[in-house]
Amino acid sequence: MNSDLNPEFVERYQILLSQDPKSRVFAPLAEAYRKMNWIDHAEKICREGVKYHPHFASGRVVLAKILIDKRNLQEAASELQLACDLSPENILAYRLLSQTLLELKRPKEALKAFKMVLLLNPNDVNAIKTVSRLESLTADEYDDELFQMRPLDYTLRMIEQNRAKKTEAPDSEAPAPTPPQVALQRTLERALSLSDAFVARNDFDKSIEILDQTEEQIGIHPEITKRRRFLTSRNQNLQSEHAHSIRPLMQDMRAKKNQKLTSLKGLLQRVSDRRIES
Repeated sequence: MNSDLNPEFVERYQILLSQDPKSRVFAPLAEAYRKMNWIDHAEKICREGVKYHPHFASGRVVLAKILIDKRNLQEAASELQLACDLSPENILAYRLLSQTLLELKRPKEALKAFKMVLLLNPNDVNAIKTVSRLESLTADEYDDELFQMRPLDYTLRMIEQNRAKKTEAPDSEAPAPTPPQVALQRTLERALSLSDAFVARNDFDKSIEILDQTEEQIGIHPEITKRRRFLTSRNQNLQSEHAHSIRPLMQDMRAKKNQKLTSLKGLLQRVSDRRIES
């Protein structure tokens, strides 16, 4: 048995699942079996558990890990995507999804998943390196303007201008025009990349501002809504932590100021008393 596993816990999970086949304990038990290399048994338990709990993200992550061990990467990616949709803050799901998509040779999708890892943990060294590498590999698929840190309205104008030029070009030379939805998708991807870049710099206010600008340009989009909700919550937490850390300092400064004022008043009172006595 894997040295990380506690036999007593495994036995307890087995008893709990036998008493209640619909218990969510199937997930840690299947993970234990996976680590013990009982892959088929782990898969069977996990698939049954997911049927009972289709919205249980952790159960889908365990099933995906089993599928990865069995090299069933396509289904593993599907399970991990479901887990990410169910639990947008599940960084393990995004890490596994990004690596699985890389193995499936789907770099653009992997890039998006790695950027979500960075959104959840801006200091993830592996994600930082991989995002940099993937962006350099996929840069030739986009117009140069989309990779410059220009205002979003400028990008949209450039897209329209490029589309107009292509329309005006002779038929023999004109490439196929870019569909509007493709242009908007590219704008969205650029905006999300720019927003992620500000997150990496811990500039959450600017990142939220980029998302707001993008929504004004292209309308409401679930990716924008999801990221703004997460960033707003994270920003509020940071501000709260900052306020808590500053409050004791301000109280200490106020106490010292009051102490100085009290000492000064006492000194002035003694000087006044001496004048009266003399």
